[in-house]
Amino acid sequence: MRDRSMKKSTKKSTKKNEERGPQKAAGMPVKFTLFLIPLAAAMCFFGIYRGETAVILSKAITICLECIGLG
Repeated sequence: MRDRSMKKSTKKSTKKNEERGPQKAAGMPVKFTLFLIPLAAAMCFFGIYRGETAVILSKAITICLECIGLG
């Protein structure tokens, strides 16, 4: 009996999703997500190109040393 109720609820949820169109679980459109992923990757590569990784690493080390009382 439990299996039947689970199947019915699954069918209802997929119908709602099909009617709304392609979207992520949080309600963000897929086109927007596909735009943000390359943009985020480009910004990461730009930061690496500028040498920001060394700055971030030095700040992280300073914060960690201050937390344990050595900085």
